[in-house]
Amino acid sequence: MAAPMELWCWKGDWGLPSIDVDCLTVIAYAKFAGAPLKLKKINNPWKSPSGALPVFKNGDDLVFTSAGRILDYLRQEKFNADYELTAKQSSDVVAFTSLLEEKLMPAMLHSFWVDARNYVDFSRPWYAGALPFPLNFFIPGRMQQAAEERLQYTRGGDHLIDGEMEAQIYRDAKECLNLLSGRLGDQDFFFGQSPTTLDAIVFAHVAPMLKAPLPSNQLQNHLKSCTNLVNFCARIVSRYFPPDSEEAEHSTFTPRTADDHQYSTTNKILSVGVAIAAMVAYAVLSGLVQIELGGDEVPVAEPDVNMEEFRFQEEQQEDE
Repeated sequence: MAAPMELWCWKGDWGLPSIDVDCLTVIAYAKFAGAPLKLKKINNPWKSPSGALPVFKNGDDLVFTSAGRILDYLRQEKFNADYELTAKQSSDVVAFTSLLEEKLMPAMLHSFWVDARNYVDFSRPWYAGALPFPLNFFIPGRMQQAAEERLQYTRGGDHLIDGEMEAQIYRDAKECLNLLSGRLGDQDFFFGQSPTTLDAIVFAHVAPMLKAPLPSNQLQNHLKSCTNLVNFCARIVSRYFPPDSEEAEHSTFTPRTADDHQYSTTNKILSVGVAIAAMVAYAVLSGLVQIELGGDEVPVAEPDVNMEEFRFQEEQQEDE
């Protein structure tokens, strides 16, 4: 029996099967094309050959880590959501995909990773909660750095905190959303009654921005005014990822507030204090630290345990 096609991906939230754009693109397309894709939500990019998710596997030898390459492979395997498209419509798919990458993606990166309030109160704690220990301590910071570097590369230099550059990023994103809304019109999907590659890509970009509880989200406010795009996302979720399906995920995560910061800081101080006290007590009781009192020296009894012998016994047990 052939091994099932498997996708390693980030987990979902807010009723979405994944919150990552590339992962969600592949998952949505597989649903539209009827591909039997098994999801494995590992939440660990270090298990990927490329250091990022998604990872597509079909057997032991076939591995892809690019969303575009995965979709190409599914089409080659006769899971094609675009087979009814004309040449003109296929060209539109390419054009709108480029538009999303050029105009909308920079604003998404800025919203999730560069906006200081969103990063501190939402993105960092969400990903820290999803990642396994100890990766949760440094992977969110690396993801932020990667987003900043990508914006620097695509937007021409060190202008991330410059108000004019930020305003231009969001102007471009709003223009992109308006164009998408105009192209969709009153249709269920971009090319009629059946979803295609473009629907998967647009959904993967728009749905996380619409659903994520970002504390600061000017783009979300504009997106909500594009009612047909809002209905478009709701339509795909209800048809392909209903609440009782395996793919749909929900959590109780909410962004942190100012009070949360105060309590979080207090808890960190108390935790550090308790940890230091416990370490000092252990050191004193085990004889590792000797406390001298004034006056005559008080002899301290040597511990009965031979530490070298103890370490050797531990190593033997580990080897066994």
